[in-house]
Amino acid sequence: MRLGCSEVEITPQVPINLGGYGQRQKPAQGIASSLFARGFILEEKELRLGLITADLLILNREQADLVKKRAGELTGINPANIVMACSHTHSGPSPEPLLGNPPDPVYIDWLLQALAGTLFLAEKNLEEVTSGFASCPLEGIGADRRLAEAPVDSELIVLGFATGEGKLKALLYNYACHPTVLGPDNLLVSPDYPGEAAAVVKKVFPGTIPGFLNGAAGDISTRFTRRSQSHAEARRLGTILGTGVVGLAATLEFAPARLAASLLFLPLQTKVPVAPAQAEAEIGRWQTQLAQLSKTGASAGELRQAQTGLEGALLQKELEGVIRTLGKEVQISLWQIGDLGLAAIPGELFSALGRMIKDESPYEKTMVAGYSNGYIGYIPHREAYRQGGYETLSSPLAPGFGETLAKETAAALHDLRKE
Repeated sequence: MRLGCSEVEITPQVPINLGGYGQRQKPAQGIASSLFARGFILEEKELRLGLITADLLILNREQADLVKKRAGELTGINPANIVMACSHTHSGPSPEPLLGNPPDPVYIDWLLQALAGTLFLAEKNLEEVTSGFASCPLEGIGADRRLAEAPVDSELIVLGFATGEGKLKALLYNYACHPTVLGPDNLLVSPDYPGEAAAVVKKVFPGTIPGFLNGAAGDISTRFTRRSQSHAEARRLGTILGTGVVGLAATLEFAPARLAASLLFLPLQTKVPVAPAQAEAEIGRWQTQLAQLSKTGASAGELRQAQTGLEGALLQKELEGVIRTLGKEVQISLWQIGDLGLAAIPGELFSALGRMIKDESPYEKTMVAGYSNGYIGYIPHREAYRQGGYETLSSPLAPGFGETLAKETAAALHDLRKE
């Protein structure tokens, strides 16, 4: 197997709108930390795979496809074998007019070319490598943001690649948690905790390219674990993640690994949009709840749940238009790297569904990479729809689709293993 990798800065000029919060009404006023995109090419015999990771909120399907098409033109890699993965930082530029924060078209045009260029640069340093992976539970960063005590997948998976001389060329790490340490009051560009983790990895392993793959983080965030919504806190939590990555990297044992890839296409199952009167009633309910909590001195976590519930109710009014943009099917990329599987999901999969994929996968370990190759919104499990809240209100997907996606993804991983 051969690997090439690269790193490109994608920090925007300011002022520029940041994505992720409807409450944020001002553009960025400065830069706290740089944003990066990283490109990785894996090659074995005739098969070539491309992975791009980026400190971005999301890309929509059209934007991701443009990146993959251009990267394919530059490298000869089949765009179907390229994964475009976003970290989901809520302190980066807005690539879509979500929550009232329109994108900068000049920056977006430049960005899409820069993302494709990461694979062009990665191709320049292809060399023979071996790979190894390890995992461990990592506590203290993510927790269920809807039900604080609910169980979540806290697994950190690290995949490393070493050259023949024993140099650690690249580290990919998979962990599930919203990068929302920094809140709507933050007006500085930042990759949030994943970027701080990458800085730790680069400090310990100079010259190694780190790539973060966010997991099934639809209902996991730092809402109940963070001590504040500050850049210092993003560094603290990023240090926990980065230290975990470094610790696992030190245990890796490297060996040759087989590569394989396939695509899964699933018919998209969407909601029937609610009537305008029902949508307005839901908005009123959340407005009342938020006002009552504000009067009674509720905790920051409780207030944030009510604020996001109101945002979800407002977004619910727009679902009919959102559904029209999604198309009729969802595409999931599946990879095999030795005894490690990878499933790239274009949305915000709930933790229980990510665990379902992992539990039913035939591989020793399976990375579930959310926010990849586009964005279809939140992918909740059935029980979440009964519970209600922001994620299910704003999701365009029908109840039960999440379970179908998880089962079909696991089955497709089994098929890939047999090839």
